[in-house]
Amino acid sequence: MLAFALALTGALHAQAAAWPQKPGHTEIIVSLEPGAAHRAFNAAGAADADLAKWSQTDASVYIDQGVTSRLSLTGKMNFKAYDTGDTHFSGLSSVEVGGRYALHDGEDYVLAAGASLEGLGKGRRDDFDTLFGRQGTDAELRVYFGKNIRLVHQNAFLDLQAARKLRQYNPDQWRVEATLGVKPSARWMVLAQAFAGRADRQAGYEVDWVNAKLSVARSLGARQQTFVQLGLRRTIAGHNIPQVTALTVSLWRRY
Repeated sequence: MLAFALALTGALHAQAAAWPQKPGHTEIIVSLEPGAAHRAFNAAGAADADLAKWSQTDASVYIDQGVTSRLSLTGKMNFKAYDTGDTHFSGLSSVEVGGRYALHDGEDYVLAAGASLEGLGKGRRDDFDTLFGRQGTDAELRVYFGKNIRLVHQNAFLDLQAARKLRQYNPDQWRVEATLGVKPSARWMVLAQAFAGRADRQAGYEVDWVNAKLSVARSLGARQQTFVQLGLRRTIAGHNIPQVTALTVSLWRRY
């Protein structure tokens, strides 16, 4: 159950968690996230900029394949539909391929490093990409830290990640992500997450964001190989970024 929750750490925002996939095992996650924004954070960080129209729906299919006891390969197809009044798009947003390697996989903690490439597709990959124009091939370097803990007499885990995203045409980014998962019963998991990032300053323009997400997940079936997740995500702080509120629905299956 903990491995499942780690795979679900923000399917549309985060990569896989620190824990390696078992050799020969595969996890598939299908996620849908409809959202909208009526206001945006301005250059001073105040959410007082009105948006005439901002609607978006993100969808993804994510695959995590265990190769060895330490190496896992990942792939993800991202689809997007958005309409901001001035711009609109519907279709394949991008395709990501990558992997991660567990540098330390012990009972005390897990430490891993990973890399990925993202390309293809013509849709906006970030909420502010239309400000800078072209899409190219992006690369990301990421480090992972995971630890199983006890919280209020319940099994829980902590997953921390930091990444540097190198973009061909748009500003490079720093990203940090944190997930706290608690298992109150055999079939239920509660996840509290934060996703923050900052794009490098370009032409005097700077973008940063903090997203918070709360979700619950439940296993189905006697073997607990299928799971459903329902959550709510909101942009709680930032500069030059829309204040998006979105519902997240995910279906996960282990093979």
